[in-house]
Amino acid sequence: MNKTMGWVFCLTILLIAACRSDGSKVSIEVRAAETEPGEGLEEVDYSAWGHTETFYLHDEVFLTESDIRSASVVAWKEFPAVEVLLTEKGRDIFADATGRHIGKRLAILVNGRLACVPIVRDTIQEGKILINGDFSEEKARDIAEALTRP
Repeated sequence: MNKTMGWVFCLTILLIAACRSDGSKVSIEVRAAETEPGEGLEEVDYSAWGHTETFYLHDEVFLTESDIRSASVVAWKEFPAVEVLLTEKGRDIFADATGRHIGKRLAILVNGRLACVPIVRDTIQEGKILINGDFSEEKARDIAEALTRP
């Protein structure tokens, strides 16, 4: 399995849910997350698959939507997907953040809502993220457009 697959799954779910039909841009934040409370950490509940878990988020934001250089519709195994390219700065920040948090969790917030909290398995250096899932080419275009709106 590709080391970015956990991120791909997470981003697929959150972006399909986050694409706004009103034409506004999607807000994205990536922050460090802990499973135990600590001073200065923000407590946030995360619910998925009928289970709720509490995480504690650091204030520092590693990556935002401004770190996305482009997003475009591509074919992946004969299905539509969205290829997201990070800016050079975004690529470096993401590589650093994932490298420093191997074995730990990073929180991904979309439009201020905790969307997923994957465990980092390896440094992600490519600056490219592929978002795929059970969606149409039209939905893939919507996702790409939402990510790149000024």
